[in-house]
Amino acid sequence: MTQPDKDTLQAVGRCIRWRIPFALIQKPHSADWIFFASCVDAVDTGGNGLEVSFFGEGAEAAPFIPATLTARDILDLPSDFVAMPLPEISAMRESTRFMPYYAALHQLIDIHKRDGGKTVFSRLIALRSMADPLDVALEYFAHFPESFKALYFTRATGLWIVATPELLLRSDSNNRFETMSLAGTRWNCPPSQPWDKKNVEEHEYVTSHIVSTLACMELNVDVSPAFTLEFGPVQHLCEHIYASGHADFSSVLSALSPTPAVCGTPVSEAMSRILYFETHSRHCYGGWIMLREGKSCSAFVNLRSALVTPDSKRGNLYNIYAGGGITASSVPLDEWNEAGNKASRLFDAIAGKSRTDVSSQPDSLCFTSIENAFSRKS
Repeated sequence: MTQPDKDTLQAVGRCIRWRIPFALIQKPHSADWIFFASCVDAVDTGGNGLEVSFFGEGAEAAPFIPATLTARDILDLPSDFVAMPLPEISAMRESTRFMPYYAALHQLIDIHKRDGGKTVFSRLIALRSMADPLDVALEYFAHFPESFKALYFTRATGLWIVATPELLLRSDSNNRFETMSLAGTRWNCPPSQPWDKKNVEEHEYVTSHIVSTLACMELNVDVSPAFTLEFGPVQHLCEHIYASGHADFSSVLSALSPTPAVCGTPVSEAMSRILYFETHSRHCYGGWIMLREGKSCSAFVNLRSALVTPDSKRGNLYNIYAGGGITASSVPLDEWNEAGNKASRLFDAIAGKSRTDVSSQPDSLCFTSIENAFSRKS
């Protein structure tokens, strides 16, 4: 992977240190880096920039980073520039523990055995590290040339590291839309190997919801054949979905988000279950990241991501988010390990740089058996 140029790297460092809203972006399969910043509070002016949403909230609450300042503009700021206010949210110091997670999943599985559908249940992994967030991000990004990668900061969201494989919505000037159904996860294996019933069922929930949503907007919908998409140590079941017709981008975006891939189905019931059972705030995890460039808009789901905030003692707190779809066929230990596998690349990028666990007794990223999991005090 190509690195950003020296000016861009220095500008990102200044933005992090001085808490200036900024975005460093690399599009899928691109060697080019995009950087821009803004010294004013993020206000959506409708121009070029990056819009980021909180999970379950609409565009009206989405912070916007206008593309008003270049790397050179940041480097030309005086060295005694006064840092902007601290972010409004802070990373948590405690990771999700296995025993409460296990108990919650049993309740969710019972609900889905009775009612059907699925709930996307997430876990949080809390770490403290002296590692520079830019170094962590670049090491992490190097593993995923096919993903949308972003390091961004606003006062409302804090600093986020994201490498997401999931396109939420893309449009062109002719009102043609593209999205994807990305659901179902397994360890890497030969792509020709059939997917199991649980993953196929989980994926079909997502595809059906997206197609139905677009059709209700009177759009013409076309779905590609399903294929296996690799992301680090795991694979996902994926379908590209195309739509055309008369609809504006923001309306389609609002209708699609949150998708069952990050929330569940039926969506309203899944949202209620997430709010009831999850013990942490998702903040931006599961929301969208939208890049505006002229008449083109591309929005991706905030996945495989971490919130980074300064630690009151030293270094930074990193909160990695990962989850999976819970259905009637789910096995709690498998779901815990699936989330751990999804988080593993980002965890390694942090852990390889003088990481110190925040939790007094942090549970393992993955467990080899349920006996091993129960033997841990949590």
